[in-house]
Amino acid sequence: MTKWSLLLLLFGALQFMGCRSRVNAPTRPGAVPLSAIWSGGADGGAWYDCSFLQEEPTNLCAIYSEKGALWFKARYELKGEHRAVTREEFLQPGVDYIPHATEIYLQGRKTLVAVKILYEADAEHL
Repeated sequence: MTKWSLLLLLFGALQFMGCRSRVNAPTRPGAVPLSAIWSGGADGGAWYDCSFLQEEPTNLCAIYSEKGALWFKARYELKGEHRAVTREEFLQPGVDYIPHATEIYLQGRKTLVAVKILYEADAEHL
C-alpha cells in the first residue's frame, strides 16, 4: 500500500467516525427565535432560548420542541449559587422530562433550577 493510499484510508476512517458521532440541529421552525440554540442527540432534543443579562439574578428560558411548540418557560437560577449563568456557562443544555423542565442540566455538572414557572405545556400540546 502506498503512502497516499494509507493517508486516504486514514482520512476516510476519521470522516466516518466524525459523521457518526455528530448530530446536526434540525431546521429551525419559524416559531423558534433566532437566538435559541439546539441541543440534542440521535433520540431528539430541544431548542433553548435564554436571556443572559448581567443585571438579572435569573435566566429567563423558553424551551421549544424540535417542531417549534413551546414546552416550558421559566426563570432559572444556578443551583447552590442563586445566580444566573453566563452565556459561556450555558453549554450542552438538557432536561430529563418534557414538559416539566424544572431543571436544566449543563456541562460541568451545573444545574439551573426553575424558581418561577411562567408556562408549562400540557400533554395534549406536546
